[in-house]
Amino acid sequence: DNDNDNDNDNEAPPQLIPIQEQQQNELELAASVEALDQKVRARKATRGILMETDPKGLELTKALQAETLKLLERRYGYGTKRETFRVRVDLIYPNSVLKDERERESPSASFVIEMAPPSLLPCSVFYFMEIARTYKGGEFHRNARHVLQAAAQSGATKGHRSMPFQEYSPEHPHAQYTTGYAGRPSGPGWYVSIQDNSANHGPGSQQKANPYEADSNFGRIVQGVDEGVIAKIHSVPQKEWLSKENCVKITQLTILVPAGDDDGDESEWIEWQPQS
Repeated sequence: DNDNDNDNDNEAPPQLIPIQEQQQNELELAASVEALDQKVRARKATRGILMETDPKGLELTKALQAETLKLLERRYGYGTKRETFRVRVDLIYPNSVLKDERERESPSASFVIEMAPPSLLPCSVFYFMEIARTYKGGEFHRNARHVLQAAAQSGATKGHRSMPFQEYSPEHPHAQYTTGYAGRPSGPGWYVSIQDNSANHGPGSQQKANPYEADSNFGRIVQGVDEGVIAKIHSVPQKEWLSKENCVKITQLTILVPAGDDDGDESEWIEWQPQS
C-alpha cells in the first residue's frame, strides 16, 4: 500500500495549456478550417462535379470534416469534456396564435434541439453552434405543410453564407422533428421537419442531376413537441410565407452542455461558457 501511495505522490501534475496558447491554437484551427472550406466550395462549383462521388471532392470534404472536429474540440470541448450539445430556441409567439387576453397566456416559449453526433455531421453541427454563439436575430417565416422554416442572422451567417457542401449521413435522416438547413446550397436558413421528410429532403430529392445530394441535417427536437410548442408555431393562421405580423420571433439561441460533463450524466443541462 505504501508503495502505491509513493507512486501517486511522484505523479506529475497535469500540464495546463496557457490561455494565450489555447486562443492561438483556436485561431490557427479556425484559419485552417476556413482555407479547407474555400477549397471545398471551389471544387463543388466545378462544372459536372458530384461531390458525393468525385474522389477529389470526397478527399476535400473529409479533410474539412476532420479539421472541423478539431475545432469543435478546441472551441466547445467536444470529445474531451462532452460528446453531446443542445441548443435552446427561445420564441415570442405572434398575437394571432395567442388565446383570449383574459387567460393571460404567455407569448414566450422555447424548444430544445439536440445536435446530431458531431462524428457524423461535424460541419453541419459546427455551423449551427456558430450561428447560436454569434446570434443576432431571426424568426420562423414560413409555415408549410411539411416544415417550419426559419431565418437566422448572426456573425456566422454574414453574407448569407451557406454550407460549403451538402453534408448528409444516412444515420441521421430527415425524420419527423429533425432540423435541417434550407436550400441548395443549404443554409443559413433552417427548418423543423413536422413530418418525415426523407423523400422531400433526402438523397436525390428536389433535383434529378445528382441522385446522392440531400439537405444538410444537424439535429432533432428533444423538448417542445410534447409541450405543444411546435404545434403552436404551426397553428399560425397563414400558410407558406408569413406576413410580418404572423412571424414567430426567435429571440435567442443558447448552447447547452451536460452539467455532469465528467461522469457522462445528461440529466441536467447548463449554458455553455467559452473557455476563459
